[in-house]
Amino acid sequence: MLNILNEKYVDLHKCGGKNPKLTLLDKLVITLGYYREYRSMKNIAFDYGVVKSTICESINWVEQLPKKSNY
Repeated sequence: MLNILNEKYVDLHKCGGKNPKLTLLDKLVITLGYYREYRSMKNIAFDYGVVKSTICESINWVEQLPKKSNY
């Protein structure tokens, strides 16, 4: 899964952009933990030192990739 995320991330950021607040591994772990442990986004955001909307965007981004990938 991490390889799929990495490929899509590279495709999206070919021209550059600002550095992400969370790494790809963090985004994957957050998404899997969110579904496994049923933690709130606010609680996860506190653990990672970001705002709740960043966690929501990360989870949504990771959720959408398997639907769009060829794997």
